[in-house]
Amino acid sequence: MPLLNPDQPITRPDQDQFGRDRFAVRVAQTLKEIEPSASIVVGIQGSWGSGKTSFLNLVREHIKSGEEGVEPIVFDFNPWHYTGLEQLITSFFNELREGLRRGLGESRWNQSKSVLSASLTTLAKASSFSAEHSPIGRDYLLWSKWATKALRWVTRLNNEAKTLDVERNAINQELRKHKVRIYGSVRTQGTG
Repeated sequence: MPLLNPDQPITRPDQDQFGRDRFAVRVAQTLKEIEPSASIVVGIQGSWGSGKTSFLNLVREHIKSGEEGVEPIVFDFNPWHYTGLEQLITSFFNELREGLRRGLGESRWNQSKSVLSASLTTLAKASSFSAEHSPIGRDYLLWSKWATKALRWVTRLNNEAKTLDVERNAINQELRKHKVRIYGSVRTQGTG
């Protein structure tokens, strides 16, 4: 055992000395069993140095092992690299686009990039609008008024009057065509 431990997160199950891998397997399996078109958020909470990153790395490894007939695409996003809200949102969707491009490979990406890029761009613009006009931290406007404004803006944004659900469905349809599923990891607190 080295005299100094650099406190680096583990990246593989064979490095697990605390028995977290069994739980990581169960979390990964549960995520794989969720309806592919569903969007969910799972949070991992803990104090600095408690092993959150190590645990996520284990879950990621088990997700990458795939599931029958579906190829996983895993991408990571660290919001701590960005300062402004608009930059954060744009960067998230750019990272998602890049994760899809890498995960699909050039050939499959080229088949689907017009649909995926257009839908992701619309979602990014709508999200930027929503962040700019969000009731959170402001005058606490009624959520319904804010949502109505956002939906009107998105409708104006796209001449075909597509809604966010239509964009999301277009993305899901393209991903189903390629038999892939997206898993995103977003770090919301420092690096512990």
